[in-house]
Formats: sequence, structure tokens, C-alpha cells
Amino acid sequence: MPKITEEITKLTEQGIQDLGFQLVSIEYVKEGKDWFLRFFINHEKGISLDDCELVSRYIDEVLDNKCETLPAYSLEVSSIGVEKPINTDKDWENATGKKININLYQPYNKQKMLTGELISVKNGEIELKTYKEKIKLPINAICKANIAVNF
Repeated sequence: MPKITEEITKLTEQGIQDLGFQLVSIEYVKEGKDWFLRFFINHEKGISLDDCELVSRYIDEVLDNKCETLPAYSLEVSSIGVEKPINTDKDWENATGKKININLYQPYNKQKMLTGELISVKNGEIELKTYKEKIKLPINAICKANIAVNF
């Protein structure tokens, strides 16, 4: 369904920005027999329930008028949470010096999940300091990355 999420992103992203929020990601997933369309938004001051409601109303209006072919779904709008995903170049830059979790497409030293401090990001490659070593990995080898939360 990536094509659907790309189309929905094109239809909604600018309007969400105009409302003062960043569209971080969209998921269109089937869980059981039901489809869910999930929007994850961010704002430097955080996200409130009223913010989610405002963005949800905007999305409803846009999709009702411009995306009639989308099968029935439940719309959910929420903040990205404390474990912020790392997707864009700016996200990688902002994560430098922070503890992150990464999932790899292929294992590195028999591990597909790594945690460590992001030391640097250069030329499509990251340097990560794990508890054992410093390693360099190409960003395109990473299928998922997010800020780690310490409890």
C-alpha cells in the first residue's frame, strides 16, 4: 500500500504544515478485518488531544473530497510518541549525540537490532557507538530507526 500512503501524503502534508504541524509518517494497515489509516504528527511544543482533533478534521475533509477510491478505514491521528522515528536527513542530524535503536535489513555480527549513541552522519553513513564498539553502517542498510528512551 505504499502508493496509497504516497498519494495521501501529497494530498494532506501541506495542509497539515499550514496548521502548524509536521507530518512524520502515515500508515495504512489491515488489522484483522479492519483497515486503519494512521497519521503521526509532531510539533516542537508537543501534541495535545485538541491538536489531533484539528488535524483529523482537516484530513477527513480532504480525503472525503479528493480520495473517493480508498476502502473503508478508521482514521487515527496521534503524536509520534517519545521514541521518535528517524526517517529524514534532518531527523538523523537531530539525533546526533543521542541514544538510538536501529533495526537492520541484514544482520551485523549476527544482530539485526542495535542500540547505541549516534556519533555522526556523513555521506549516507552513520557512526554508532554501541556498548562494545564503534561501527559504521550505511543508512540504506537500516530498515527502522528511532530515538531510544531510558527508563
